[in-house]
Amino acid sequence: MTARLAVSGSNLTGDVPFSAALSLGAEATAPGIFVARSPAGERGDLTRLCQTLCEQQGLNPAQIEEVLVDVGPGSYTGLRVAVTFVRFLQSFGSVQVQAVDS
Repeated sequence: MTARLAVSGSNLTGDVPFSAALSLGAEATAPGIFVARSPAGERGDLTRLCQTLCEQQGLNPAQIEEVLVDVGPGSYTGLRVAVTFVRFLQSFGSVQVQAVDS
């Protein structure tokens, strides 16, 4: 199954600290693009956000083949958290990583 995850910590609008999108290919049980974001006004948890997104679609995070990370412009702290999260995934898995800007 083709699974791609996109994460953002740039917080361009200032309403939520993190957002993520999960794209599942045509061979998935429920293909499409699924999105999630941290609750407005709360401190975000990018790991939990991505885990919940995968769980909702019945996807094991190890099935993610590619991760796209937003590298700005935006909140320095949010960007660092997102980049560190993706570097961690890359270190312990075989995911391809692409940096994109907002």
